[in-house]
Amino acid sequence: MQISKKQYKIIRIVSISLLGLVLIGGAIAYTKREALLNTAIKKAISKADKEYDLELKIESAGFVGLSSVSFKNITVVPRGRDSLARILNFRVGVKLFPLIFGDIKLSEIKLDRGIVNLVKRDSVSNFDFSKAKTNGEDIRFTDSDGTTSLAYEFEKYDSTAQVALIWVKVPQIDINSSTDNIYMYYGNSGASDAQSPSSVWDSNYKIVYHMNQTSGFTITDSTGQNNGTAVNSPTPTTSGKIGSAYDFPGPANPPQASAPAVTVASNAGLNTGSNFTMSAWVKADASNGYRFIMGKSNYWSNNDAGIHNYISRFELFAGSGCANTAYVNMSNGTWYHLEGTYDGANRKLYVNGVLAANASCSGQAINNAYNFTVGGETVPAYGWDGIIDEVRYSNTPRTAGWVAADYKNDTDSY
Repeated sequence: MQISKKQYKIIRIVSISLLGLVLIGGAIAYTKREALLNTAIKKAISKADKEYDLELKIESAGFVGLSSVSFKNITVVPRGRDSLARILNFRVGVKLFPLIFGDIKLSEIKLDRGIVNLVKRDSVSNFDFSKAKTNGEDIRFTDSDGTTSLAYEFEKYDSTAQVALIWVKVPQIDINSSTDNIYMYYGNSGASDAQSPSSVWDSNYKIVYHMNQTSGFTITDSTGQNNGTAVNSPTPTTSGKIGSAYDFPGPANPPQASAPAVTVASNAGLNTGSNFTMSAWVKADASNGYRFIMGKSNYWSNNDAGIHNYISRFELFAGSGCANTAYVNMSNGTWYHLEGTYDGANRKLYVNGVLAANASCSGQAINNAYNFTVGGETVPAYGWDGIIDEVRYSNTPRTAGWVAADYKNDTDSY
């Protein structure tokens, strides 16, 4: 069939008109593409939340050039679980023709530093134990460069129960950062255990007790310097703040030479002069009088140091004349993270990572012959009644930032 000149003219006019409409639509779509993108993101976040119980977060998103969309710092977290996925940079190409009609379709994808963790929805685990050796000997950690090895320590590794508690020495965590990360490697059947507990804790630590022994009398110090001894039968418990802990029964009954405690003999390394930090997680069963928590102390003696409990408050002692002023209220049956510091001029008591009490007290030197004890001291009536976990003692006053990081690390609240 031949097309007449008139028909050809009509077709040309219609084609030009349609092309004009397409270009106008494209221009309108182009100017509104950011709004279209934001709408699509909101729909994706809502769908992930309602249909999959996932919390989807995107730090920033926007068009780059004519038809590419760049996303930064994407995280996907199952509700109440560990991270499922984290992507540092994510760029996608967008098809131009569908965009004209207000539809966003992808043409290509580029991904930078994407990390995916397998999460068991009915467990707090985010690690497949079947892929590692039975006792975790093949597990290794590196810094974010993927090559710098990091020291680590197993507090617990149970492949049958699928529970692991691992302490890793991380070089640095930048304040307010959401992108700092380390890598864990596993799956090498020929690897041998490479733990180095003493390398996890800096040289200022003199005692690190995880309180995780389930039998015997020796309480292992992860720094390798001051193993403790359980005396008068404090009870191991699996109900610690982090894994296992010790439950102390309170005042010795019948009266003994001292209350149930963990103790280590005094030595030069434990006499820290005018600088120290001591910390622990505690939960009281009863607090109806004076109760000793931890320290180098012989109650009512000068030149002692320790964290105590009196009726319904916590106290930090730091030598002669430095007592009974730094205290905060507490309740039975509640976990508290206590961290006390002294720098020769001020003693500070932090509760759950926050400064709760501060008192000036100059010139005290904590050098004495008293044993370092946890849960009880030489006076039988002053034994702690409750659970104590994660005991640490340093010869330096830790900063407020350090204390806050301690608390957040132990509560997974970064």
